[in-house]
Amino acid sequence: MNAESTERSNEEGLLGVVKNRDIVRLAPEKPVPLIYTNSAQFRSSIFDITISLGSVRQIDDQNVVVEEVATLVMSPQHALVFSELLAQNVANYEKVFGNIPRVPVDDTNLSESQFEPSDH
Repeated sequence: MNAESTERSNEEGLLGVVKNRDIVRLAPEKPVPLIYTNSAQFRSSIFDITISLGSVRQIDDQNVVVEEVATLVMSPQHALVFSELLAQNVANYEKVFGNIPRVPVDDTNLSESQFEPSDH
């Protein structure tokens, strides 16, 4: 991999290891896939958080068909920082473009298995 860009971090990162260090971003050896998702299922264990990302393909009276497109697995510490940065980016988006309309979520569609520990 070749260095694509370098930037200086002034932010306090996980355990303070990123502050005032150069972050070197490497160009991938092959194209990185672009993944669209409109479905996510979360699982956790003591060691990691797993997010299964999917794309809804079909909805009918009895089923919602979701094609799984990727799985993210990260430590709880990384998931915490990730969630904070995601919330910050959504807030910044809303400052620029206005409030994102909230879509009602039917909690009855959430199964118990989504909240059980994963096998990882």
